Amino acid sequence: MNGIISLLLLSASVGLILTFLGVILLVILWLLAHAKIFFMFPQEGQGYVVMKGGAYKENKRGQIITEGGEFHKFIIALKGRHLEWDTKLNTWGIVDGDSEHKGFLGLIEKSLGMYYIGIWPIYKVYRYEFRWDEWDPAKKDPELIPRDEPTDFFYVSTAEYAVLAKEAETGTTLKIQGNPLLGGNVRVNVQFSLFVRVVYPQIALFENVDWFIQLQKYSLSRTKDYVGVRDFNDLRAETSPEGIADKGTFSDAIVQLNTEVKGKKDKDGKPEGVLRLLGVEIVSAQMLTVDLVDEKGDVQAAVTAIYVEYQKAEAYAVAIKKRAEADADAIDKRYTAIEKFPYGPQIRRLEAMEKAGEKGNVVIFDSAGDGKSSVDQQTRLLSAILTSVKGKDAEKDTQGDQDTTKPEGGAP
Repeated sequence: MNGIISLLLLSASVGLILTFLGVILLVILWLLAHAKIFFMFPQEGQGYVVMKGGAYKENKRGQIITEGGEFHKFIIALKGRHLEWDTKLNTWGIVDGDSEHKGFLGLIEKSLGMYYIGIWPIYKVYRYEFRWDEWDPAKKDPELIPRDEPTDFFYVSTAEYAVLAKEAETGTTLKIQGNPLLGGNVRVNVQFSLFVRVVYPQIALFENVDWFIQLQKYSLSRTKDYVGVRDFNDLRAETSPEGIADKGTFSDAIVQLNTEVKGKKDKDGKPEGVLRLLGVEIVSAQMLTVDLVDEKGDVQAAVTAIYVEYQKAEAYAVAIKKRAEADADAIDKRYTAIEKFPYGPQIRRLEAMEKAGEKGNVVIFDSAGDGKSSVDQQTRLLSAILTSVKGKDAEKDTQGDQDTTKPEGGAP
């Protein structure tokens, strides 16, 4: 009996010890995972590269990066998307669909969000130098901050990057009734955001480690082409939420870079875009500011506001001027035609008297002539002609309007 009790106590003690050791091991692994040793906790929307071999060393600026080693695997954490081998491009691609968590390690990944890296120090997370631009989150207005530092992840979800197109020249001019006005051929700085995600990480990180610099170059070229055929006011309109939603906008032009970059073709002569060249996809783009710049290239925000108001005033002034010129031209043509008529001067005289009478003015007839016949004679003659013509027209109208249907019951 005592032996059984002793055995039970021993079993319980061993169980407690093993449980305790298991908890300690789990805590140790938990702490090591935060240091990316053996395991790691990937952030949602981020991807990582695991290298076999290699070592962490300082670069020329004293920053830790990976040197040497060879690619082992990718780790990504993104709901609704997972890694899959692309047989056409012969590389890993990130496609729609949830990841399959297989086996014991898959259970840990799914339940604890802890992903297995490998036996340390043979397998380590890859650290590499990366250059990109972003907007200063502390500033209300967009202010670009250049970044150049090591990182150990890449974005598999959509991330925002900052781009500034300096001294782009607008193209077409504003037109009022087909006539050119202000608005074209002015230099502007355009600040815009690119919303990008990595789709082919092997292409992006190993074939184009500076993929953002190349993407920036392509987008700047496309932006200057876009700005070059639009006027200042249209570009400014696209910085509003309403402008972004329109079809055929700046975002559409930039997104086209996914499938076609000017001057880039594959071995079959077909256009290639950043998706294949750089391994990244432009999800969208947003124009943030369009500002005039002076001869030195400095932004003139105050001048930009004044320029917009000046354009509106100038457009209004030109519209009035065109209307006045059109009216003057019509009057000139009309009276030129009247002067060619035998009784032209008398028609103009009668018109003047008629208009004066419409306003309640007293019309005084004088006896002055034009050297050929008395004004009274000419006026009476022309009045008789006009009265006769009008009388005939009125008679026709009256006859046409008479009701030929007799009322019931005969005459009253």
